[in-house]
Amino acid sequence: MNKSGVRETICYVPSSSIPLRFNYSYPSTFYYNLQKSLITYFAERNDFDFIVKGHKRIAKDCDILKRIIRDTGTGNVIFEDGDLIETFCRSDRVLLDFPATPAFEARLMGLPILELCYESIKIIKSSKLYYGKTLEAFSSVNEAIDHVEKFLNSDSREYFVSMRENVDLPYVIDII
Repeated sequence: MNKSGVRETICYVPSSSIPLRFNYSYPSTFYYNLQKSLITYFAERNDFDFIVKGHKRIAKDCDILKRIIRDTGTGNVIFEDGDLIETFCRSDRVLLDFPATPAFEARLMGLPILELCYESIKIIKSSKLYYGKTLEAFSSVNEAIDHVEKFLNSDSREYFVSMRENVDLPYVIDII
């Protein structure tokens, strides 16, 4: 809940629901464990509502997410595969497990954001300087959840980066 006592809605956009133009590698079952652990963590945080965002074009790939959510048995975590911007309009914060276009859309809408980057992806130094704590590397599921915990427990203004016009934004990552 925020300082006003209002329950916040967090939109989680997993990279499995984003049509990416390149592949990056996780150890074989790591990504499944990451998603399952994040959703389980969300279910335990009954002070927030969570939307796990799927993509219409690849909704069949999100069946596992729906199953994980159903298995938590809580009502504070739901799956949606509708329009991303409409979902962002109902969200107070945005979480991504990979830097991608939805991050720019969220920033343009003025939403606080956390982009997680797995260790096999090198975050470019100038990006880390520009985006600050909104862009965090992780090497384990526990480390990712620690970043999410800080994101949820912090003042949301700490995770806001202005998208000023006519500014050359740094590239975020290099694929190793």
